[in-house]
Amino acid sequence: MEKDEYLLWTRDWINQCYRVLADNGSIYIMGHPRFIPYIMPILDDRFYFINQIIYYYTDGMPEKKCFAKRYECILYYRKDRDNFIFNLDDIRVDAIRYDKHSHPIGKNPGDVWQIHRVRWNSKERISLPNGKIAHVSQKPIKLLKRIILASSNEGDIVLDPFLGTGTTSAAAVELNRNSIGI
Repeated sequence: MEKDEYLLWTRDWINQCYRVLADNGSIYIMGHPRFIPYIMPILDDRFYFINQIIYYYTDGMPEKKCFAKRYECILYYRKDRDNFIFNLDDIRVDAIRYDKHSHPIGKNPGDVWQIHRVRWNSKERISLPNGKIAHVSQKPIKLLKRIILASSNEGDIVLDPFLGTGTTSAAAVELNRNSIGI
């Protein structure tokens, strides 16, 4: 697919996501840092930018001719600037140190999330009946749970237009959300 064709296709599926998203809904787009700059202007046309999250992992692919890739970008946008869901208490993480100013149940996870990748030998890895890996970039359920907990409530619908191995749906169901995967 050529770049112009890719951008038209991307604009189309983002517009469809906007169309079906609840008024208080959020959209998270995960991708390689090389392509994120092309996607942001499309999102900026319809949504409100909130964060660019770095999904950082220590076990990236080995490289011999460049620096090893150790992160992916997650763009976090909301449909409405003032009407949204953000359940911070559901996603707090342990603080390294606590003092009188610390929140008693932990701190905001910030915008750099270190979560281990799903490796070829992980228990979480989905494989085909012939033993081959079902999807090369399967996302960890812990990552998707954080996103789902942050931006939805029980009974809400979670849409994943690029379902892959179904990890998003598995996380949504486990968290008592409804799930639609395409």
